Amino acid sequence: MNATNATFDNVEALIALSNELNSDACWITIAASIALMGILGILIRIETRDNAHPSHVFSPVNIMLLFMIISNCGCVVFFYFVPLATDFLLSLALFTASNLSLSTFEWLVMLYSWNRGKPVISLVFPASCFLIRVVLVMFPLIQFVTEVGYAIVSVTDPDNPLLAMWTKVAGVLAILCSSILILFDSFILVVYQLYLHQIKSEVGIQKDQRLQIISQYGVVSLIWTLLYETVTEIYNWATWDSTNYNAYIGVTTLDSLMPLMFICIQLSMKRALYCQKQNDRNKKLTLVEAAKKVSLNGSKQGNTDRGDSILKPLSSIRETSTSGGNNSRI
Repeated sequence: MNATNATFDNVEALIALSNELNSDACWITIAASIALMGILGILIRIETRDNAHPSHVFSPVNIMLLFMIISNCGCVVFFYFVPLATDFLLSLALFTASNLSLSTFEWLVMLYSWNRGKPVISLVFPASCFLIRVVLVMFPLIQFVTEVGYAIVSVTDPDNPLLAMWTKVAGVLAILCSSILILFDSFILVVYQLYLHQIKSEVGIQKDQRLQIISQYGVVSLIWTLLYETVTEIYNWATWDSTNYNAYIGVTTLDSLMPLMFICIQLSMKRALYCQKQNDRNKKLTLVEAAKKVSLNGSKQGNTDRGDSILKPLSSIRETSTSGGNNSRI
């Protein structure tokens, strides 16, 4: 970035640096989002080459991946325009739209993790499935109330006695959302690791190549997600001044670009699952062809044996008749 050598000793310099970083992140995110949507479209086209039914094209996984790309891009773009807005209400609307886009992205990540990991979770810890569904329903509601709380705090008169209460409520809800995210991701991560350990030790669970791929990519994804959530919390709660501007640049850059890497990991997993499906299909076709050859060879051998069994009695009959004719002539 151009601002790596910048220093700042006051709020104005920090704001200028932040705007420059946001501008870089905005254009990088837009370009990367377009590329990711193109890659997603190519993968969907490859997967549905033999069956382009809408249920396959617009599968839950494909829809979630698409909206993850859109919501993350929206979050960064809306946030970029916040300091450019000259009107307070417009600035507040853009800031709220950015936060709602981020909340949507986080919820989609949870939904996606559940959708992908459900078969593994059902094997390793089936009792947790109901609780996870409850969390997935409650989480967006808590997020929405949190955003409403922050919006109310932003427009409330500083002299209003309820301002302190709303600020505290919004802060508590924000901490609750972060805690739910971290606990959810940590739980799914543990489930994946348990599954991989069990199939490695061959204890209790039969190895499934598809679930193994999901678990392996899931571990990488969730470690990355937990790192992203940690960086986000540092960005939101740390005190930034001229003594740690390099840290500010690094944290801001990671906070803006890490979601793109998460989506890249999911697209890689999608490709790996498709390749595994094709390998399984080719193996089945090979087995079918081998079975047909065995059956055909067996059929030919059976026909030969049946022919021999028919010819042998006929030969004996001819020998008997020949022998009987000679006796009569004698």
